[in-house]
Amino acid sequence: MTTNQTNPISVIIRTYNESRYIENLLIGLKSQTLKNVEIILVDSESTDDTVQVAQKYCDHIVNIKKADFTFGYSLNKGIEKATNNHIVLISAHTIPCDNTYLENLTKPLSDLSVAMVYGKQVGDLDSRFPEYQDLLRTFGDQPHILKAPNYFSHNANSSLRRTAWHAHKFNELLPGQEDIEWAKYWMERGLTVHYEPSAKIIHSHKESWKQIRNRFRRESLAMKRIGILRLSSMITMLFSEISRLGLDLLNVPKTEGFQNPIKDIILYRLNKFLGSAQGLIQK
Repeated sequence: MTTNQTNPISVIIRTYNESRYIENLLIGLKSQTLKNVEIILVDSESTDDTVQVAQKYCDHIVNIKKADFTFGYSLNKGIEKATNNHIVLISAHTIPCDNTYLENLTKPLSDLSVAMVYGKQVGDLDSRFPEYQDLLRTFGDQPHILKAPNYFSHNANSSLRRTAWHAHKFNELLPGQEDIEWAKYWMERGLTVHYEPSAKIIHSHKESWKQIRNRFRRESLAMKRIGILRLSSMITMLFSEISRLGLDLLNVPKTEGFQNPIKDIILYRLNKFLGSAQGLIQK
């Protein structure tokens, strides 16, 4: 079943010390073809001027304690404040690639069999080379529909209906992958997830090796708790990272502008695997 109604949108942005990126994102959101847009910032006690910069663009600022932060909790607090049914979730260190971004990301929600939509992400020269390559592998150029058991979505760039969120809110106990848990819940009940590459963002960040290990530890621990990964998945992960390391090295001559790409490839693949393995071992 589809609806042809154009819906107003509420955009939720989670922040912690995002002053480097936040204004460009907000300017991009204000430049969209869809103008009936409510912007809600959920900030976790930033110590820079993130909130001060955002105030002149946002409709609501929701402040939460850094100690209380989880990805699911911060999103739930933002959506609680939203007044519209169509919700867009976007990372603070991203920029929409064009002014039809919001329109393209929310249009598939007119099909009521679609629980969630996620869009395309590309890196930039601030990204580490192997992560730039992973984004290219994960987010292709063709739209498609995901059904159970192919559980995936990505809250750095996604949309959903507030009515569905009311029925099943984001898990506030998971250390990450709240998007996949939410998508899995609805896919197991017969709904689908839509991948829409025309809703494209540039996702820019360059984490330290410690941050990369911790991110993948959190994510694999969450995937284990969701029931998608198990300890035996470590072997598959190892071979996957070895394969990607080889492909990354082959792609180095084809891509210019990255600093120390070979060093980054080796250290990124190592830290990604070590963090993922730690998460699978962790209780």
